[in-house]
Amino acid sequence: MPVRLDIIRALADIGPKAAAAVPTLKRFLASDVLMDNENREQESRTSGLWEGIHEVEIVKVWAAAALVKIVPNQPEAKAGFDFLVRKVREGPTNNTQAQSEAVEALSVIGNDAAIAVLIQALEIEDKSEWGTFRETVLKALGGIGPSAKAAIPALRKALIEKNPNRFGVPREAARALGEMGASAQIAIPDLDKLRASDDMWLREIAENAIRKLSTDKKKTNVTKE
Repeated sequence: MPVRLDIIRALADIGPKAAAAVPTLKRFLASDVLMDNENREQESRTSGLWEGIHEVEIVKVWAAAALVKIVPNQPEAKAGFDFLVRKVREGPTNNTQAQSEAVEALSVIGNDAAIAVLIQALEIEDKSEWGTFRETVLKALGGIGPSAKAAIPALRKALIEKNPNRFGVPREAARALGEMGASAQIAIPDLDKLRASDDMWLREIAENAIRKLSTDKKKTNVTKE
């Protein structure tokens, strides 16, 4: 299955020029069984892989993302996007990997609708001890970069994490702010406060973010001049 996932993700990267793959991607998204029993058994014998429900869901996630990228204005794209939204919003499940993959897929899509879903996802209750779901969402927003500037208020809020076990949440929030460009300069005072943190990694990430944002500020001033 890893090879299949690589191909589907490559199709998403290609975009509209991969239109010939749409029928197959639609079939993947609609089906809970991605190969017949004979082919499943053959793949298991030759590669040691056996597609269970988790693997099927991950394939569906990336098929959905590929449809959005390949035919963005068609019904297939809406079906794919709606699937990703449901997967992100379904809360704690037995298949947290598929939920995380859906978050990453929205980051790859990276349009305003995807950004809005990711921002809302930060409000979903994260019952994990370490806050890993929120970390994943924050990382996804940072990966989008300045186009996700609408997330800046949520990122600033995420810098304040009261649960000491969730140290990764403020780290990823600070890292993401550093990727937001000039619009995130408003967060520099928030990041500056983190320089006094007991968390060495958080201090370093905050300092890096401040440097990036300060550089962006200088570039903005030069452009205005």
